[in-house]
Amino acid sequence: MKGWHFIIMGTVVVLTLVAAIGYALRPAPIVQPIQMNHKIHLESEPPEGQEKITCITCHKYFNTRTVAGRPSIQTCLSCHTTSSKEKEKRPELDKLLEYDKRSEKILWKRIYDLPDHVFFSHRRHTRISQQSSEGAAAESRKKHKDKESGKQIQEPIKCEVCHGPIAETVTPPPAPLNEITMEFCIDCHKQENVTADCIACHR
Repeated sequence: MKGWHFIIMGTVVVLTLVAAIGYALRPAPIVQPIQMNHKIHLESEPPEGQEKITCITCHKYFNTRTVAGRPSIQTCLSCHTTSSKEKEKRPELDKLLEYDKRSEKILWKRIYDLPDHVFFSHRRHTRISQQSSEGAAAESRKKHKDKESGKQIQEPIKCEVCHGPIAETVTPPPAPLNEITMEFCIDCHKQENVTADCIACHR
């Protein structure tokens, strides 16, 4: 009977150690310099004479470059004012104005950080041509004409496919809302019926 006690105690100790090591090795939460509220930005009415805010307003390279880009102070100040009413409603604005006074960049921290041997192009995923994807998955997606070339192209992949419900967040997420793994990418490639060859993503 005593032998069982040792086995149970040993199992508890091992499980406790594994849990403690896992907790200690977990990635530290990412804290952004400004607690930007995605939800209120996307739902609010724009200042007079400006277009409604969308992802491209702040991430202006999302369909033209490899990296989507993060908002600069100038981008933020194109909408925000220094009125006392706005300060009361949005205390994070003070931080933004301090960056501007010091002529410093906002040092946004990366959330998605792929290994060096993985090549990912934001543009390739948001501007997929009709010819690059075939089959039922491609046919089910809406198509429109590209303004530059006049060719029929598919609607871009929606942001939430990779970034999760980012539009509903009221503070910057401390970690990716979707874990971007090789399995995650390959599953999406299979669903969209596009290549899953190693050389397409690995360099």
